[in-house]
Amino acid sequence: MAAKEGDDGPEDEDEIVAEDTELQTTPTSSRDVEEKSEPSATAKVTSALFNLFSYTIQFLGVFFALGLVLNLLGFGYTFSFDKGLEIDKIQNIRNEVQFEREIEREERMERKENGGASYIIAPNVPENNAVGVGEE
Repeated sequence: MAAKEGDDGPEDEDEIVAEDTELQTTPTSSRDVEEKSEPSATAKVTSALFNLFSYTIQFLGVFFALGLVLNLLGFGYTFSFDKGLEIDKIQNIRNEVQFEREIEREERMERKENGGASYIIAPNVPENNAVGVGEE
């Protein structure tokens, strides 16, 4: 049997496009347009926080990826507020850290030998120096 024209066959493309455009076009009022043009304060704050978080995560990702590349090449980095970011060979960084730990260990041993007092002892100051105290 041959299919007749109009029986469950493929529809005309123009009809499909026309139906889609009818569904997509919805009237908008001027009030809707005004609301969309100016975001609320909450939306601005949320957007700013999202951008800050996004940039921070991206910066940290690049920072640690570069650290991994440095480690693969035999270099390492240390960061301190005094010296900033220092890039050096891994062996030199390990030696420096070991040296600092050894100094700290020896300082602890000296404190234990000196009686274990690790606090500052203030000198005795007489408290009767104030004018009129103790005079009768």
